[in-house]
Amino acid sequence: MEDKKRSYYEKYWQKDNTSWSPHDQRPSSVLIDAISKLVQPGMYVLDYGCGDCSKCGSLITSLGAAYMGVDLSLTALRDCKKRNYKAILCGDETSLLPFAANTFDLILCLEVLEHLFRPDLALQNMIHVLKPNGFLVISVPNIAWIGNRLLMILGFFNPGGSPETSFRAPWRDPHIRFFTKQSLYRLIGQEANMEIVLLTGEDFSISEMPFFYKSRKLKSIAKKSDFLFRSLGQHIPSLFTGNFLVVARKTK
Repeated sequence: MEDKKRSYYEKYWQKDNTSWSPHDQRPSSVLIDAISKLVQPGMYVLDYGCGDCSKCGSLITSLGAAYMGVDLSLTALRDCKKRNYKAILCGDETSLLPFAANTFDLILCLEVLEHLFRPDLALQNMIHVLKPNGFLVISVPNIAWIGNRLLMILGFFNPGGSPETSFRAPWRDPHIRFFTKQSLYRLIGQEANMEIVLLTGEDFSISEMPFFYKSRKLKSIAKKSDFLFRSLGQHIPSLFTGNFLVVARKTK
């Protein structure tokens, strides 16, 4: 099973001719703010499911912390090394991480849990290598945001993994687990027994609503009013954010 997962994600990270790619991601302003408040010089930070290390590698090192990535894909890890980040191959979520217990001050798990068969096991493995009072920063898509609710009323389902698959072939979409605000609380706070210190959302963008998604002209017009509604993602994340951001603390 692990070999099949690895093969799938090798293809996922290989560059092709589609209009979307998981490569060269950048942290949002909400994520930057959360991480900047947690990271101190000299900390050890693990990026679980780091991909090509583009999202947070530069941010973590700029804050004076030691950055380490782990991922299932050799293709992605080769890109990490090209960027001069330390990153190693790991097994899937059923495998223990290759680090001693209580090694890291902070662990990032960004846009990863929705890809896993057993996100609960992944959390257990991360918590094992996290120091007591260390922090876990998680981001996952919000399946119940208002855009998806409207689509489902119309009879459509958007898994949200890639524009290349979400509408055309959702059965091939890389997202296989789906989260709401309540299910995140149950998974992280109850199942993983962590203290949730922050659960917020990325900025709301009215231009990402289904009505504007396929029309460049309408989307451009809608973008001009985004600033009026942006903060709804933080204030009412269960409805108005496309992506949740959680900061949780290991209490034992």
